[in-house]
Amino acid sequence: MNSKLPSLEVLICALGAEGLVRACRIPQEPQEGVSYTISLQGAPACFLPDHLAERVDVRLIYCPTLGLSRNRNFAIAHAQGDILLTADDDLRYLPGAFQKVRETFAQHAEVDAALFRYVLADGSYEKLYPSCTVEVNHRLPKGYFVTSFELAHRRESLVHFPENMGVGEELGCGEEMVAVHQLLKSEAKLMLSDTAICVHPEATTGLRKGFDRCRTLGEGATIRILCPKSWPIRLPLKALRMVKGEQGSLPKLLYYLFKGAFSI
Repeated sequence: MNSKLPSLEVLICALGAEGLVRACRIPQEPQEGVSYTISLQGAPACFLPDHLAERVDVRLIYCPTLGLSRNRNFAIAHAQGDILLTADDDLRYLPGAFQKVRETFAQHAEVDAALFRYVLADGSYEKLYPSCTVEVNHRLPKGYFVTSFELAHRRESLVHFPENMGVGEELGCGEEMVAVHQLLKSEAKLMLSDTAICVHPEATTGLRKGFDRCRTLGEGATIRILCPKSWPIRLPLKALRMVKGEQGSLPKLLYYLFKGAFSI
């Protein structure tokens, strides 16, 4: 059965020597049809530890620029697998996760990309999506927002993370939403899966409490890109939701949301 499944390549982006140490914890025991690429920034003198260096299913490549979105795009450009799974360096994949991803694409030949789910360390879901698997063609359902490590896609699909957005940039978030938005604009078919594939140890950037300047700028830019006609109305509503989520005061949030929107 495995020979009929597409191959899966897990793209793990890491920054610096400490990031490489974390990334090296992700590869599981060798599995047929599964490989790992660690794309490392900021530490070209670092190498894989011996127990991974001797494995043919694990490789290390060096991204010459900084910025998480640039690293993801670099990893995608150098990928070799049929299906590419975006990963962070602090994830733990659930048993059977890679098999489920491969089976999803084998069973749905028309699907270009899929968004899976993740759980927190206590086993709970951070984002409460409907418990069903559906396909979408034009836009994500209301209330559905993307985290990078939920995304898997066929290598030939046009997935590109905007390099002026994300960790390490002034616009500190939103690159995943924009990447999926652009994918759907290209008439790709996207599947929303209710299958959890990994554990993330803490709340993701967009859901953390406290004011974050770069995150707020990125939120403003993202809303303008996704909603080019209605963004002036949506930004105040977003600010109110962020206040409720204890992410800052209303005046400060409004200022940086609109500043982010006007920066693109």
